[in-house]
Amino acid sequence: MSPLWQGVITVTDNRPRYLVLRERAREMRRAPTPAEAELWKRLRDGRLGGWHFERQFIVGEFIVDFYCHALGLVVEVDGEVHAAQRERDAERDAILASQGLRVLRFSNERVLGDTYAVLREIRRAAEDSPRRRTDGDVRPGADPPLKGRVRRRRRGEGSGRSVGICECEGERGGDCGRPGLR
Repeated sequence: MSPLWQGVITVTDNRPRYLVLRERAREMRRAPTPAEAELWKRLRDGRLGGWHFERQFIVGEFIVDFYCHALGLVVEVDGEVHAAQRERDAERDAILASQGLRVLRFSNERVLGDTYAVLREIRRAAEDSPRRRTDGDVRPGADPPLKGRVRRRRRGEGSGRSVGICECEGERGGDCGRPGLR
């Protein structure tokens, strides 16, 4: 590996570098690619299995597209520029894997053309995650399933938008990744 990738830094190791990464992550959140925006619509607010994802999140020296801490899962959406930097992406994936994270990569075209297949693959990886709780208890932060209802927040509670509930499995968010749902 190149010296650039040796030793992943933390906030306390190199604060000025962290501040640069934080500002860059903010810029990337303000201007997502169409594929990132499409995937975020389906991952945000626990819409996929109740798992909490962050977008444009700093992990060590890197800004990852989507990250779920509870699962140790990183989801990357790659544009055309990644075709020319496969070796660099492989190094980055190896470093993230050495920290116990699983990395999934999808092309922009696949996310936009077959979003539900991408969501199924993310769900499968989440369910196979060794970090996932298997003792039958509810995951921390996950709401209990609500069956076939739409719950509305009162004004002043959060954003004032409605929270849809999926009819098929009662998952929060109104879209569990299956076609034909609202």
